[in-house]
Amino acid sequence: MNKLGLYIHVPFCLQKCAYCDFYSVTDQNLQSGYVDSLLCQMERESKRCESYLVDTIYIGGGTPSLLRADDIERIFKTIHAQFCVSDQAEVTIEVNPSSVTQEKVGVYAACGVNRVSIGLQSSHDEELAMLGRLHDRSLFEKAYDLLRYQFQNINIDIMYGLPYQTLTQLAKTLDYIAVLQPEHVSAYCLKVEERTALADLGFAQPDEDMQFRMYASVVEQLQTLGLWQYEISNFARKGLVSKHNMKYWSGESYLGFGPGAYSYFTGKRYGLPRDLNVYMQRQYKTIDEEIITEQEAAQEKIIFGLRLTDGVSVNVLPKDRLPFYLENGFAVIENGQFKLTTKGFFVSNSILCDLID
Repeated sequence: MNKLGLYIHVPFCLQKCAYCDFYSVTDQNLQSGYVDSLLCQMERESKRCESYLVDTIYIGGGTPSLLRADDIERIFKTIHAQFCVSDQAEVTIEVNPSSVTQEKVGVYAACGVNRVSIGLQSSHDEELAMLGRLHDRSLFEKAYDLLRYQFQNINIDIMYGLPYQTLTQLAKTLDYIAVLQPEHVSAYCLKVEERTALADLGFAQPDEDMQFRMYASVVEQLQTLGLWQYEISNFARKGLVSKHNMKYWSGESYLGFGPGAYSYFTGKRYGLPRDLNVYMQRQYKTIDEEIITEQEAAQEKIIFGLRLTDGVSVNVLPKDRLPFYLENGFAVIENGQFKLTTKGFFVSNSILCDLID
């Protein structure tokens, strides 16, 4: 059977983090109506998926851990009723430390969740407050302990390049990661989006040179913990890469559910409007529809492949442009694969534009 990933966007947050540009709303009274519409969309989409085996499920947001336990149960009951789900499926849910409870953790496990992603971002309370996070270090530790008791595969999100952040502060967050011993870490450089509260505050981020030094430090220190880099921002213990995210980077099929979610299915990419009210009216009219041609699929395979530490075959790249990147330490060639170095990953957008142009 063909393999398929399911992504479910839960658009609820207690408040918007200062840096976040993902679609979310704060009216928790809309949760039941959202779940009703979500189940309706699943029933509708499943009719196209009879020849597919679901091998990854990812519930993201927003803040999925805000959903009530009974609504989580409804969602998983419908998934298993409407789709053919592999017994070995990777099932991930994102949680916020401020909304993790023992009851919810038990329900996640009972529903088949076997991987959890939790946002730490920083081990420093002052940095968390600046980012508009609802948790402090103490609250994170309580949530992490609940999760660790139940799950053996946990991802922790951290950020670097924060306003006024120093290498010493970042090192202390990484030291904290060493104590927690997660199976996976996602490390992102803060990007101040125009539509976010952080953009209005005028905080000064570290300059580009310092951001690179921070990135290099993250790569080096995480690998000393046995967390090996497999993608620009992602690190995992052996055998525990995010299978769902690999679908995005490998050009595999996935279906998106919920307002603002995107799909790539039967050669077409499309999304749903970032509007919960429209979604709750069960108007699933898609936006940004794009048929991906064979040539475009080949280009995307190169683009996403260069995000991975495995790289891409040197034979699919323009030979005349490679020497510059090799001679200046942006890339290496190993076993016929062109691979970006840490230096190359840091400026990967410009490299990708050059190689694909």
